[in-house]
Amino acid sequence: MLLMVAVIGLGVTQMAHLNTELANVVSVNNVKTRLASQMRDSLRDRAVLMHNIVVSIDPWEKDALFLQFQEYGERYAKDRSQLVTMLSTQGEKQLMDEIDTIIVINQPVMFSVVEAALDENNYGALTLLQEEAIPLQNRLVAALDNMTSLQREANEAALRKTFAAYQATRNLMLVLGIFATLLAALVAVLVGRRMLTQTRQLGTEKLKYQTLFETNSDAVVILDDKGFTDCNPATLSLFGMDSVADFRDCTIPQLGSPIQADGMTAYD
Repeated sequence: MLLMVAVIGLGVTQMAHLNTELANVVSVNNVKTRLASQMRDSLRDRAVLMHNIVVSIDPWEKDALFLQFQEYGERYAKDRSQLVTMLSTQGEKQLMDEIDTIIVINQPVMFSVVEAALDENNYGALTLLQEEAIPLQNRLVAALDNMTSLQREANEAALRKTFAAYQATRNLMLVLGIFATLLAALVAVLVGRRMLTQTRQLGTEKLKYQTLFETNSDAVVILDDKGFTDCNPATLSLFGMDSVADFRDCTIPQLGSPIQADGMTAYD
């Protein structure tokens, strides 16, 4: 029983550990996925704003769009700062270095496009946008998509690892359960054999004393506070009785002499 309780306790503890580990991994990876997605969305929104600045002919609208353009840049920088602190694998860090390298190249191009558009050089801004800014932007989005894929793969790897650990724990519990069952069966067999041996010994002793009781040439009686409960054949012969039942119906005074040697009656 104690072994079974230990097996169950081990299994529950191991499962709790696996669940905690999986929850931590998935939670961290989900945050990193969210940050990478937000960075990608910020870049796409900036690209749309940059295009709108280029095609707009209203100076006031261009100024408003430029402010939004800068705001999305700040959002990207904030999410990037948080994501960098959470990167743990070499693949993630290498991918972030690649993204930063593209950003270093892309930033001057984007601002050149915006400045040309604000200076009313829409043709030059559009040319720069199509030839340089958009290809760089696509590279950035692809790199951030790869970052998201890394987190998804990490989640899948964590699930596979947890499932493998679960399988190992289940197999261990199965083996220990079988061992505990076999051990319990062995103990039951040993206890059963011991009880059988003791029962046989008691039977032998009982038969031995019963034989001594019945074959004894001396009268032997058994009594309690209520009277006689048993007697041997020698007792029946002594008192001239036919059965033990007749003897049990007698009282002690009935079996003695009516007048004792001291002159008192048997009932006194």
